[in-house]
Amino acid sequence: MSRPLDSGYEMFAESISGGYGAGPTNDGADVIAQMLSNTANTPVEALEMDHNFIRINRYEVIRDSGGAVSFRGGLGARRVYDILVDGVLLSTNGDRQMTAPWALAGGKEGSLAMFALIRDGNLQRLPAATNIELRAGDQVLIEVSGGGGYGDPRKRERDLVRQDLREDRISPAEARETFGLADP
Repeated sequence: MSRPLDSGYEMFAESISGGYGAGPTNDGADVIAQMLSNTANTPVEALEMDHNFIRINRYEVIRDSGGAVSFRGGLGARRVYDILVDGVLLSTNGDRQMTAPWALAGGKEGSLAMFALIRDGNLQRLPAATNIELRAGDQVLIEVSGGGGYGDPRKRERDLVRQDLREDRISPAEARETFGLADP
C-alpha cells in the first residue's frame, strides 16, 4: 500500500504467509513463510507505528483452512486493514484464489486465498493482481490459503482431532463431518 505525500510517496509492502502442506508423517506448519520468499509476517505494532494511513483491525489464523486429513495442512492467515485516509493505493499480487492447494493420498485441499475490499458495508472480491485507490473508512481483507493435507481424514488420531478442536484449529462441524468425531 502506498499514499502520496508532498515529498513523494509513503510505501508499505508486505508478504503475508500462509499454511504449509502436510507430509506423510506430519501436519503442515501454520502461517509460515513459503519457499523462496525469505520474509516473515510484519508485526502489527511495527506496521502501525511506521504508517499512519492504516490500522490492523484483525490478524488471525483461519479455522478449517488447512486440508483435513490424517495429517492436516497448515492453517492460513487473515488480516483486515482499516484505511484511515483518502488516496491510499492498494496493489495486490497473489496466488491460489482460483485453485486450492492440492492434497495427497485421499486428503482434502487447503482453503482458497482472497483479496477483498469492504466499502460502505459491501464486500467486493478483488483479482489476484490489481491496483485500486482506497478511501478513509474502507477495509481491505486478505486471506492467505491453508496448506493441503495428506491421507484419509477419518484415519486421523482421535486425540489429535480433539486437540485441533480445543485449539480452535477446526470447527465442531469439521470434527463431525470430515473427521467423523462423534463427540466433538
